Amino acid sequence: MATAKSILVIGTAHEFQNVGNPWETEFRDMLASVANTYDIQIILEEWDDNRGTAIGKTLQSEKLKWESVGTPSSPEYNTFVGWINNAYDPQQPTYQYFREYPLAIQETREQSMVKRIREFMANYQRGLFVMGMNHLHSTMSKLRIAGFDVTGGNWLKIPDAARQVECTLCHELIEVRIERDAKVLGAK
Repeated sequence: MATAKSILVIGTAHEFQNVGNPWETEFRDMLASVANTYDIQIILEEWDDNRGTAIGKTLQSEKLKWESVGTPSSPEYNTFVGWINNAYDPQQPTYQYFREYPLAIQETREQSMVKRIREFMANYQRGLFVMGMNHLHSTMSKLRIAGFDVTGGNWLKIPDAARQVECTLCHELIEVRIERDAKVLGAK
């Protein structure tokens, strides 16, 4: 019996995936470490080239391939349907908005990504899939149903020191927070 192909899934905020973001070095180092530790053969990324260059793509080499499995920028895949709690007001802080999550559209996007992952994984045994955090659990389930051995987690930065970056999709300033290295008392 053949061994199942494995996919390691990392959910994150898309803003961390862009070349040029304030955490580019940390994100690249994490991806390179994961790819090396798990002997990854291909990085598959939920990506749209309209966002610029993905950090994962910069790791591509003769031994490590990279492919975008993101969906096209067309209406059937557009997940920005608006805010649940109010209309957009540029004077209102972005943290007060509650964005609608269109389940049917997300489902269509995830099915498309899983289909593309299956196609790109045809010649590989071990892949790394980097995607937006909103898809983490449901896409892991879809990949498992598709026959992959799936492991996953997330790479998000946790509150301590705030920075603002411009969201490449909505062009609003969003607050992104980064954790500081923990110091153990008595450690040298």
